[in-house]
Amino acid sequence: MAPVMLETINAAASGVASAGCAARLRVRFARRGPAAAMTQLEQIHALRSIAAASGLECAAGRGKAARPKMAFGPAVSVGYESDAEYADLYLASPVAEKEAYAKLSAACGGGFSVLGLKKIPVHFPSLESLVNAAEYRVAGVFGPGAQSALESFLARKEIPVVKKRQDGRTQTIDVRPLIIAMRFEGPDALELALRFGPGRTVKPERVLCECFGAGAAGAEASGWKILRKQLYWESASGALSVP
Repeated sequence: MAPVMLETINAAASGVASAGCAARLRVRFARRGPAAAMTQLEQIHALRSIAAASGLECAAGRGKAARPKMAFGPAVSVGYESDAEYADLYLASPVAEKEAYAKLSAACGGGFSVLGLKKIPVHFPSLESLVNAAEYRVAGVFGPGAQSALESFLARKEIPVVKKRQDGRTQTIDVRPLIIAMRFEGPDALELALRFGPGRTVKPERVLCECFGAGAAGAEASGWKILRKQLYWESASGALSVP
């Protein structure tokens, strides 16, 4: 999804945070199985439906339709499973975390589940403004020589990648500074952590293709299965914190 569209959705969801909001929950969802095929807009609709069906007293969002007021984290690519789908849910009345967890969990389905939640201040910064790094787990067959290819890849000072912009023009970015960590955790499992932000975002499969020579085949043709494990805020010192 285009960043501007997601910012618009989050701005509309947040509005004036104090208006009709007595509490705010930051909920971490997993999306597995059929949910991985959803677009970001489809996922937003599904998560709002879960909130509405939970029985929690949700604050109403803007517009004629009384949808639960929510704000969402960075979009995940279609086809990825994830353990790091975050959503801020605004409530019209306070509720205990344990009760909120139980009610949201009972309302889940279609590949979604609640992994955790916590109360945060109503005026706390948005997810979209906080997070700037993501961790992925890639499962698949990498073949002989993969470790050597990875070592050579990470030894490069620059890794230029040509991206096509939404306006049709191309842009070359150096993705080497975006790689926080990249290592094998077994013969068929690779851990990858990437920074992201305006003008410096690259998809995990593009990094994998550049490293292992899959070219334009992409993750699907290469048999890689990608899971977004976690989102982080990286401080100026390099410390990683969960949202």
